[in-house]
Amino acid sequence: MTLDRRTYLKRGVMLTTAAAGMVPLAGCASREEPEPEPQEPGENDEPEDPTDEGTLRIATTEAFVTDEESASVWLKEAFEDEYDDATVEWVLPATGVDHYIEREQRGFLPEVDAYVGLRPADLEAVDEHLEDERLFRTLNLDRIDNAANVRPGLGIDDPDGRLLPVSTHYSCLLCNSELTEVPGDFEDLLDADYEDAVITPSPTGGGRGQALLSYLYDREGSDGALGQWDALEDNGLDRRASWEEVLTAYQDEERPIAVAYAGDALAAIDSKIGPDPAAEEREGNETAPPSEPDTDPAKADNETTTDPLEDDDDGGGSDDNDDENGYDEVPEAYQVTYFDGESYAEPYFMAIFDNALNLDLAYSFLEFTLTETAQAAIAPRLGQYPARSIDGLEFEDDHRAYQEYAWEPADVSTLDYETRRTDVPALLEAWTETFDS
Repeated sequence: MTLDRRTYLKRGVMLTTAAAGMVPLAGCASREEPEPEPQEPGENDEPEDPTDEGTLRIATTEAFVTDEESASVWLKEAFEDEYDDATVEWVLPATGVDHYIEREQRGFLPEVDAYVGLRPADLEAVDEHLEDERLFRTLNLDRIDNAANVRPGLGIDDPDGRLLPVSTHYSCLLCNSELTEVPGDFEDLLDADYEDAVITPSPTGGGRGQALLSYLYDREGSDGALGQWDALEDNGLDRRASWEEVLTAYQDEERPIAVAYAGDALAAIDSKIGPDPAAEEREGNETAPPSEPDTDPAKADNETTTDPLEDDDDGGGSDDNDDENGYDEVPEAYQVTYFDGESYAEPYFMAIFDNALNLDLAYSFLEFTLTETAQAAIAPRLGQYPARSIDGLEFEDDHRAYQEYAWEPADVSTLDYETRRTDVPALLEAWTETFDS
């Protein structure tokens, strides 16, 4: 049986929604007739009278639509408040970007306007399978003023200029400073003081372990990265198959240092300390004077929260590393360090489809998503860092950890698009042959 373009999209979305056990999302059904015609792929110039009305359909990932407090819910409500005549509908395709690759191969329109939450690997899949055909359009950054506010170093130098960062992970070490001194640079980890101290996910699983290997590659090249990894193994590096295994071992204090993302520490602290009690009191009593937030997590009410990195004590504070890490009384188990103040970043991106049906509104959405307010709201809901610098961002009271403890690296680096396509697969193959065969 041949599927028409509406049935194909609807079936793919409903399968994913059901499989994920999610509440139904707006936008799971296809557009109602009549449809606007897609604007020509070359029409990227800013029109004299842009159309900021109608229905904007956005494909995304599960991270954006986890629950009723998710980033997608906040973005929909906030954007519709800003644009009275616009409606946002989220679509969760069953097979991610592959769904739209197949639609393009079969000659169907995407029936969505934008994609939020893309990874570089998604763009690699697009270019591998579609070759000279286009799925996403080159962005006209003159139409997105806030693009200039994205932190330098988060772009991956896509030669066709199709991606714009929306959020990011920062690779780091998560340290329990009750059990070890917090290292200041990578070479510290090769000292005898850190023998049998570090645990990491395997690079072959992507994520945090691959980010560490990519960081070493960025510093040392392929041979140097493998040599540095070998030195870590000689010093007792514990390697696990998944982040979940690493997390369990870390919280059980099997190792005092874990290769992680900086957002892992913030998510744990956020869960532990909960909303700002002073803010809740002010909300219930408008005449109550504002008070300074209590930054001691040991004093916070956490009876109804679950700490994903909870240790056996009450989480007390330590200021041993305040000057280095920019923290004030961070719980010992949640200390974060970047090597020499630098971090390898794994950004997530936004893009606009080449055959977007509502191009003007899609550009307005990308602009809105990079505003200070949106960035401060999205990052905690994703457990990531904003694409903008945190300087000047005001995080919500429900996410106190981000307001009080977020600390971003002074310098950011990430591998460019061509390196990811050509060199990283060879690097992972060489790593597997050397360490995992």
